[in-house]
Amino acid sequence: MKRVLSVMVVFLLLLVFVSGAVAGKLEEKLFKATGEGKADAVLGLLKKGAQVDAKDGNGRTALMNAAVAGRAEIARLLLDKGAQPEAKDNHGGTALMYAAAKGHVDIARFLLGSGAQVDTKDNDGETALIRSAANDKADIVSFLLDKQAQVDGKDNNDMTALMAAAANGYADIAHLLLDKGAQVNANTKDGWAALEFAVKGSHADVVRLLLDKGAQVGSTTNTVAADTGNQDIIAMLKAAAPVAQQAAPAAQYESGGQGLDNVVVDLVSIPFKILDAIFK
Repeated sequence: MKRVLSVMVVFLLLLVFVSGAVAGKLEEKLFKATGEGKADAVLGLLKKGAQVDAKDGNGRTALMNAAVAGRAEIARLLLDKGAQPEAKDNHGGTALMYAAAKGHVDIARFLLGSGAQVDTKDNDGETALIRSAANDKADIVSFLLDKQAQVDGKDNNDMTALMAAAANGYADIAHLLLDKGAQVNANTKDGWAALEFAVKGSHADVVRLLLDKGAQVGSTTNTVAADTGNQDIIAMLKAAAPVAQQAAPAAQYESGGQGLDNVVVDLVSIPFKILDAIFK
């Protein structure tokens, strides 16, 4: 009896192993067919038992593969077959983030229509909007903003989509974000705003745009500019500095500190200025 039970246990374990191996091969074929855009093959593999949300070693699903490759028909098929739009890879990335980084608006539309969340964050806090801005995908940036993506959504270092666009010199993306209300003077945890990123990259057109939109020139800005040695940008910052500093006294008065000292100094100096004028 014990021998019979032992044989049965071995048989069951072998069956499980074989089934897993077969399933694994089905998923491998599913991933390949997805990337190649073979809808009939994908459908056939799903009917044979391939798991629609199976993941590879990086945690990526077939739906993510479709999003990367721009296979809109495959993406819609997988979603119809129950693929989870909010599934995450090992880095926390979703299919929407992959589609956004590649600029596939049609796939993004399918995903959002199937329950994907527009402001989901990966392990670094990046959103689909930040990824699309960092990859110069204007169409999908506009699409995501129309779908109520947070224009000033921040990653784990408080980096925004505007900063990502500025760092890479994408003036059109920066303009689009600013038109949608992006905060031009928002700071990272390191104290950098979009202007500093644009200056560091020597992106003169973005620097000009940000200054026109009210970006503040500070000591960090000037230090970054000096490090780059870009004379055109240094000149722009110098020309903009007086405008940026006009708001400084008001801010100082509110703090109750240095601003009051400046007022006292100005009042004391008035008589001397009058005397100078008389005896000239």
